[in-house]
Amino acid sequence: MGATGAAAEWNPVWLTLFILIAVLILAGVTAFVIYARSRISLVREEVTRKYRSQNILFRDDFANLCGIESLGKGQVSGNGVVLLTETLFIFNLFMPRRETIVPREMIRRIEMPAYYMGKARLKPVVKLTYGTADGVKDSLGVLVKEPEALVRALRLADGK
Repeated sequence: MGATGAAAEWNPVWLTLFILIAVLILAGVTAFVIYARSRISLVREEVTRKYRSQNILFRDDFANLCGIESLGKGQVSGNGVVLLTETLFIFNLFMPRRETIVPREMIRRIEMPAYYMGKARLKPVVKLTYGTADGVKDSLGVLVKEPEALVRALRLADGK
């Protein structure tokens, strides 16, 4: 007589297909993780190389861009590197690759609200309100490991 129970229901073709799909998903996730890590390393190295001649007042290699107000709520935000030099505030997004630069003299206001662009955060967001080259007011919000240190560095360099 044949086997009984749930194990007898599995057709070898379905079992093989299930295992193949699981292996492909695992390989895809692994490939993405390897790609993401290499991308992160590449961006960090580029930032170090590009701004090594600048006096770095603050750096966070795994900050989060909460958004730029003028781009609205449907924008891509994400992790990247925050740099503060004597003349620039820089955010380099890991993926998609994008650099946002705000000249220090354009920064009008520094705040630490509990939320930014309608989203509550567990840690305070460092919100910079600044003027653009066109004279339009804009703002961006970043989450960093040490928000007080970033705000202190911004205010110290401004003499406030």
